[in-house]
Amino acid sequence: MPTRDAKNNILFIYHRLDGIGGIETRWIDEFKYLYKHNYQVYLLTNKSAFDPKVAVLFDRCHVLTVDITSVSLATDFIKLVDAIVDTIKTHDIHVLSIHMLDLFACAAVMAAQICRIPVISTTHGPLDVYREPFNRLFIQHLAGQSFGLSIYVSKILKSVMSPQTSMTAIVPNLINLETYTHKDTAKQPAWLLISRISAEKFASILRFVQAASDCDIPAIDIAGGGDASELRKHIQALNVTTQVNFLGEIKNIAEIIPRYLGVAGMGRVAIEGLACQKPVCIISPEGQLIGLVTTHNFERLKDYNFTGKGVVAIDNQTLAEQLKQHTPAHTQRIYQ
Repeated sequence: MPTRDAKNNILFIYHRLDGIGGIETRWIDEFKYLYKHNYQVYLLTNKSAFDPKVAVLFDRCHVLTVDITSVSLATDFIKLVDAIVDTIKTHDIHVLSIHMLDLFACAAVMAAQICRIPVISTTHGPLDVYREPFNRLFIQHLAGQSFGLSIYVSKILKSVMSPQTSMTAIVPNLINLETYTHKDTAKQPAWLLISRISAEKFASILRFVQAASDCDIPAIDIAGGGDASELRKHIQALNVTTQVNFLGEIKNIAEIIPRYLGVAGMGRVAIEGLACQKPVCIISPEGQLIGLVTTHNFERLKDYNFTGKGVVAIDNQTLAEQLKQHTPAHTQRIYQ
């Protein structure tokens, strides 16, 4: 495949591309930026965790897949290293970018060492570290000295990960304020919860559903890809009065946010909701209810990439009081 400039060929490595979450949403903007600056972008992912419908969203990227059953098996790990080496050579890759400290990324680092190209590592949030802390920190220790550049989305993450490379950068989540903006539209009596539908997200989703019922929120629409069948069972078991609807994957979330009374989620979702001047409720990855973003907790939440880390959780009654006291002016002050 012809490239725009062989010196600017960059390969992103990630173990899945089967839904849109914070990492994937960030990539959409990053890939456009890189393309604009004459980079040819490639993305290699696992065929078993790949959805072509999601890949369509990356119109400035060539998506490649490798068929790996289990990267934890030695034979598959070696197969993955070989596949990445072949990809680097075939497409004349000059920079490799990893986005999760897992075995998939470890194989990528080994391939980069074989091909003698630099590696950029990006840590996107506390969940990257705390989901499997031993694995993440072990791979950081194992591969960290091979990183040419370590990028963190917040300064707290940088302090947690203790970078082993001298070149580091903090690049927070950014959004296009021409896309995410306040609009005076007819609002439906519902909140929008934005989250990928996967097992590790269940705790946060269920916590907000439970809180919404106690706060007399009549309905929640959940926007996010993934199989919702198991989650539906958990929601039914809560026996809540709030109606929960699943919208599936939404390609342009900025278009529907203005229709809702508020937005719930974490990370980049908070920035998107605030940019649209909506009340935003943070639920931590562990399922703790953090409550509304306010002028009092904004800076603290921002330092932790709006994941709720570093902030004390609240109960349902406190959230109900926050909602009663909240006015559009409160959100506008945060936005300003």
